[in-house]
Amino acid sequence: MELGVQIPAAALEGTPIRDAQRHTEETRWSHLRSYKSRRSQLNSAISDLVAHTKNDALTVERVTSSDLHAVTAKWRDTGLAVNTINQRLNCLSAAGVSVRGCRAKGPRAIKWRLKPAQRELLLWRLRDPDARFETFSWSTRLLLAFYLEWASETGLRMEETLRLNWGDVQATLPLSEAARTVLIGLADFARPKRRPGDPLFPIKYSTLREAWQVCRHILGAEKIPTATLKAVSRVTARNLHAQSGMPTEETRR
Repeated sequence: MELGVQIPAAALEGTPIRDAQRHTEETRWSHLRSYKSRRSQLNSAISDLVAHTKNDALTVERVTSSDLHAVTAKWRDTGLAVNTINQRLNCLSAAGVSVRGCRAKGPRAIKWRLKPAQRELLLWRLRDPDARFETFSWSTRLLLAFYLEWASETGLRMEETLRLNWGDVQATLPLSEAARTVLIGLADFARPKRRPGDPLFPIKYSTLREAWQVCRHILGAEKIPTATLKAVSRVTARNLHAQSGMPTEETRR
């Protein structure tokens, strides 16, 4: 198969699901702006399917509707929103897995918001060396604290933030005074190793998300599907829209 040629999903039957994943990423998504997001969603979905079936050699046509219902139930239990679950299923479909009849349905959930008092509680727990925070390292705790402040002050999505490097914020990114204060604290934390090409937040998406699950437990929000990291950045979008009438899409630019 030549890279860049889109092969119909049916042609992937008999293909190990990890090979189908690589093929889909390279030939269908590599040119897309949403490449990293789709790749992450597909990787999570396939990892959960392989773990559920206990079959490292799983092929696309061997994934059953029962398997898909089992992993989607798990995703619901961990707090994923219906839209996110369906995004993962769409990614599996692009990789040749039949997802017919398996897409999640449900009433539109009320969007959760991180309140100022809740944010202060989390920041205190994360930065207090005497407070327990599962088994996460001190640096991970501090990075999560900076991230919560950054996301709530800038409104940037997690994927957008994790793509930023120090050169981006020093050269092109317009910031409010509050966001600049967060950036100064983050710069002090990153010294003396900080370079323009280094990531602003040197932390993996998966680590950030796992640490957030602990935060949800602290807040008593572990059973609220919309209590996600994305909800932290919604605070800024909502405030700017309410205070100045700015369209929420503009807050993400």
